[in-house]
Amino acid sequence: MFSKSMDIDFYSRQIGTFGIDTTKNIMKMKILIYGMRGLGMEIAKNIILMGPNCVSLYDKNIITHYDLGSGFYFSENQINKEKRDEGCVQKLNKLNPYVDVNVLNKDLISSIEFYDVIIITELVNINLLNKINEICRENHKGLIYGAALGLISFIFVDFGEKFIIKNLNGEEPKKFYIKNISKSNKCLISIDPSSIKASSLKNGDFVKIKEIEGMNELNDTIKKIEVKSLTEFYIEDDSTNYNEYIKGGILEEFKKEIKKNYLKFKDCINEPKHEEKLIDDEKDQIRHSIIFGIMEYYNKYNTLPELNDIEKSKIIVKCSKEYFEKQKNSSEWFQESNEIFDEEMALNLAKWSKAEISPICNFIGGIMAQEIVKYTGKYTPIDQWLWFDFYNSVKNMNVKECILNNSRYDEQIAIYGNDIQNKLANTNIFLIGAGALGCEYLKIFSMMGISTAKNSKVIITDNDNIEISNLNRQFLFHKEHSGLEKSICACKQVKMMNHDFNCEAHINLVNEDTEHIYNEKFWKNQNFIINAVDNNKARKYIDSQCTLFNINLIDSGTEGLKAHNQLIIPNVTEHGKYNNNLRNQIPMCTLRQFPSTIEHCIEWGKDKFEEYFNEDINMINEFIFNHLEYLKKIKKENDQNKIEKLKKIKAFLKLMINKDISEIINSAINNYMKNYINSIKKIIELYPENHIENGAIFWKGSKRFPSILKFNIEDSITFEFIFSYTKIYCNIFNIPYQNDKIKKEIQNSIDNFDKIKNNNINKETLYDEINEYKDKINSKEISIKAEQFDKDKNEHVNFIYACSNLRARNFKIDQCDKFKAKFISGNIIPAVSTTTACITGFSAMQIFTLLNYNSNRNLLNEININLAINIFQIYKPSKVERHTTIKKKKRSIIAIPDNFTDWDHIKIDGPKSIKCLISDLKNEYNVIIKGIYLPNSKKSLITKKMILKIILKLPIQRLLIKILNLLEELFL
Repeated sequence: MFSKSMDIDFYSRQIGTFGIDTTKNIMKMKILIYGMRGLGMEIAKNIILMGPNCVSLYDKNIITHYDLGSGFYFSENQINKEKRDEGCVQKLNKLNPYVDVNVLNKDLISSIEFYDVIIITELVNINLLNKINEICRENHKGLIYGAALGLISFIFVDFGEKFIIKNLNGEEPKKFYIKNISKSNKCLISIDPSSIKASSLKNGDFVKIKEIEGMNELNDTIKKIEVKSLTEFYIEDDSTNYNEYIKGGILEEFKKEIKKNYLKFKDCINEPKHEEKLIDDEKDQIRHSIIFGIMEYYNKYNTLPELNDIEKSKIIVKCSKEYFEKQKNSSEWFQESNEIFDEEMALNLAKWSKAEISPICNFIGGIMAQEIVKYTGKYTPIDQWLWFDFYNSVKNMNVKECILNNSRYDEQIAIYGNDIQNKLANTNIFLIGAGALGCEYLKIFSMMGISTAKNSKVIITDNDNIEISNLNRQFLFHKEHSGLEKSICACKQVKMMNHDFNCEAHINLVNEDTEHIYNEKFWKNQNFIINAVDNNKARKYIDSQCTLFNINLIDSGTEGLKAHNQLIIPNVTEHGKYNNNLRNQIPMCTLRQFPSTIEHCIEWGKDKFEEYFNEDINMINEFIFNHLEYLKKIKKENDQNKIEKLKKIKAFLKLMINKDISEIINSAINNYMKNYINSIKKIIELYPENHIENGAIFWKGSKRFPSILKFNIEDSITFEFIFSYTKIYCNIFNIPYQNDKIKKEIQNSIDNFDKIKNNNINKETLYDEINEYKDKINSKEISIKAEQFDKDKNEHVNFIYACSNLRARNFKIDQCDKFKAKFISGNIIPAVSTTTACITGFSAMQIFTLLNYNSNRNLLNEININLAINIFQIYKPSKVERHTTIKKKKRSIIAIPDNFTDWDHIKIDGPKSIKCLISDLKNEYNVIIKGIYLPNSKKSLITKKMILKIILKLPIQRLLIKILNLLEELFL
């Protein structure tokens, strides 16, 4: 059996999404993929990046020129020579060194029982499908069947009988702190409002109750709840005879396992909806009927109609319509739809059913690969059918010419025509970001034939370098690329997929500082701007530039299994809506005295890291380079702070001279005492366990009464605190060390524990000692650099892990593993390849629509995706807002000119003086200028008082240059 260990760095973002247990379960899985055209290749890429035990490929068809349209790992020299599975296995193998990727050369049917999940990515004969389906069910294997058939696609899932779903949405259980429990025949539990999450519990959810003082009858029980309000839940218990509730208690969401019975393909082909779906679309009945007709044609002829073969496509339409009408009379699900069968739509989709185009392979491939993960029992599998079409991209399109010429784009040309293909070839795109989204976009654009004409290109910019943690979702990069510039490497890699693709790499940020590079001429030369950035500051700036220069902007983003896209189209749609999605700020009093979650403890641990390894180091640097001024400054502080700082300075100076590791260890033990013993004693003295404040119990709700820890170096977490602390300081002070030597020194230093604990120091003595040490140090030779927290440095993460878990012990909070400490402290955004593939595919499809109908908002689509629970909310972009005069009682807001939008501009022919500009605007629009502002700034550059006679005569360009030069001199 193929085995491997987990590379935490490689899988960090994935673990942040799926969790470590699910990632481990994926690593045990064996996957067989049947069909290796574009869709099969996309699924293989996504799942290989996730790290299963092995992935076997099966497709004995010879590569043709059609396969190059979506098969990104095929090349021209393989056409008519190699089989599809053999033609891509080598490149797929490079994606993840921990996965055994191979070609299945054995009999397909007899090999099925070896695998956990079988994925079929193209139409197969119904007899073969039913046989595979039966074997999968007999051997408790999962089956996922899907196909990208031109502009229509489907997915079918069968995970067998009594499949267990352990966690429907994959989210961590919500936790609430109990405020009060009633004694009544229908027990009412009130929770502390501070513990309410954005999405709270709902009727029918289950909770586990624990840690109650008083009403012990409810402790360690699991109850079904009925929601009364956001902060109140009923449980069915009659609590009238229970003990009185005193205080405390935690109410934790209980993820109840759900058993689900899947039907065989042949048993649900005619009634695909057998349970309630999350989102219904009345056109699903039409889509299913067209898919049925396509399948029936394939079963009869063992192939599909050639591209744009109208006569043979009519056979599919006839079969589909008859099936639709028949099901209307016999199927409850079909009767729910008010739609009339669309013959024109059916004919068009049928005549393109043999095609696979890259963006749709991305979209469907992301969804199907995520279904493989769901076989582990986490998340909600598809029930059991899912259908999509992208018919809007061609609706009412007038194709002038459709000549196929044996090129890799033939299947795309068959749908959209030569005119659109030429537009794609001559399109200029500015792609901002070469991370996970950027890599996927580059691949899709190269497959679509974008920027393949002589004078067109895709410019991609990213100022970041490749890290190991990027590799399991940024598929263009491999381990040997670590440390290289992302944009440069991505361009080189994607050129191998299509040599005609024109790609230019930049390593610049896109902001005010690079406007000399990305100037007006540059922006106006672009047809599309593609946002693939992960921060909203950049998004807002790019949005403002697209507004200024009237350019199409496509924006998309992901977080874990959720994704969205936005279309920002000149004079058609609104601007981008960018939520900050910043982590909730935790009040300092909560961090210092009243933590209630491990997140609070980890934030506190980060503060301690900042204090010890950054602030204190900056303090000693300040002292060394200007010690007299520094001592003068701290003399103004109170005695406690003064002594604390002087002690630290003395210890640091002594450490610089002696390079003695035991000094660091003593400091670590001292800080352990301060954090987990002395500070907790102070809290308990200030707020005893039975403390009453304002007539109410103080330690209730989310406030957890602390306990003092005992120093025990035999405890692994205590040892890790001392060990990691020591290693970080050794790095800061350039003290060579070996792990074994530190461990030995720690053991030797434990004997000094009592001496450290009772150590009293006189501040006058400290001054003398500090001056004595200072005289022995040459400040010119000193080089001490503060440590900035780095999630990729093990000793940093280990310190946060130990520091925060000891804090959690103080307050009886559930502890975390090292990965969770790394994930939270490092602000790691959860990300996986499936979501990225899905959203970029959907967004890229909008380019076809925009090239056809740039101003028709009703044919454009945006989407919100949640792959965990199969949410695909497709909707129209928000209509552009027109500003009109608003009349109010006291004063009116006047729109000038009336009915304008944010896309409208007033063009000023210059050069023109300020005086002329003011005069022209007054004459033309009756507007009085009170200030002139820089873009993205609320501060006026020129106010009314500044508009003097001399200034009024200067051309505005010269005036702005003079002011900007003056500002540059002042600030630089």
